Amino acid sequence: MQNFVFDLYGTLIDVRTDESDEGFRRDFSRYFERLTGIERDVWPLLSAFFENRGEEEADFVAEMTKTLDKFGKKREYAKKLAEYFRKRSVKRLALYDGARETLQKLKDKGAKLYVLSNAQAAFTLPELKGLGIYELFDGIELSSEFGFKKPCLKFFEYILAKYGLKREETAFVGNDIAADIVPAKKVGLKTAYIRTEISPAEDSAELAKNFADVAIDNDFEKLAEVLEAWI
Repeated sequence: MQNFVFDLYGTLIDVRTDESDEGFRRDFSRYFERLTGIERDVWPLLSAFFENRGEEEADFVAEMTKTLDKFGKKREYAKKLAEYFRKRSVKRLALYDGARETLQKLKDKGAKLYVLSNAQAAFTLPELKGLGIYELFDGIELSSEFGFKKPCLKFFEYILAKYGLKREETAFVGNDIAADIVPAKKVGLKTAYIRTEISPAEDSAELAKNFADVAIDNDFEKLAEVLEAWI
């Protein structure tokens, strides 16, 4: 393997958010009105961001920009709203123990590292920089920018085509059997599953063995050993 594509949240990064918390919603609504001058309930305006759109992915900044355009407000407010939204809704954000070391070991062996994640660019890119792993990746592809999210097969095909990655030389690492492992196998990639605390409740390392080339239960030291052996 020469290329390793990683999911982010739940695989490398432990993140906990609560966008439904009433205190957060009141605080964000006040900030929205104070910043934009729009005296409206903000949450219906964000319905496209929160609604279930299947494999389609809405972009937070784009949705906010549409709202601002509608009311004749400054477009630059959209990024400020995204920054505030994420900052106030996150309860925990940290790399899993051993995650950075795993990436660095692969990098030191000459492997190319990529991200393919269901995530909002306005949230994720600053977080990757803040966590000190942004520079380790040779390419970062996020669903909010692509417009579709995993398990959409064309999202996987897109990263392979964009960077010219050969399937037989590329492995995918994720913590979700349905969203990560199954579609990655369908497009011909080698797969490694790691069970973490925020993996889907129905997942287990034992179950993942039926789908992935290797399945590991919350052990990044072992994951690093396996991935290094694949190079």
